[in-house]
Amino acid sequence: MIDDILKYAIRLLSKKDYFESELKGKLVKKFENSDEVEVVIKKLKDLRYIDDNRVLEQFIKSQLRKGYGQYLIKKKLMEKGVDISISEIGAYLLEEEELKRKIAEKLHKYHNDYEKTVAYFYRKGYPYNLIKRLISEVIEDEGYIS
Repeated sequence: MIDDILKYAIRLLSKKDYFESELKGKLVKKFENSDEVEVVIKKLKDLRYIDDNRVLEQFIKSQLRKGYGQYLIKKKLMEKGVDISISEIGAYLLEEEELKRKIAEKLHKYHNDYEKTVAYFYRKGYPYNLIKRLISEVIEDEGYIS
């Protein structure tokens, strides 16, 4: 049975990286024997087929490329069974100048609509206070809204 679990786990990992908690959930759901699943998980970790730190870094970077902020990323990670603090995610965040540039682009795209711009970045998971402050700086620097 352990060989079957291991083969299935390797097949899953050949398609994409999983967090340990995600893979464990899939294996327990399919094979229902949590003791044998634990043995397989340990073996996969020893072989470095499972590395939560590597998967975490890849996941955060991919979410940032999509334009998501720290709160939305944290929510998605919690859904995957990964507990991480906002400050840990902060290490990967865009520099404020880059975010400020993106805000300026959105303000222009939305024809200086302040509320629409705030809503866009808030939905993406950026902190409300940060959005407001950077929009104010963009407005002040570039004179978007009178």
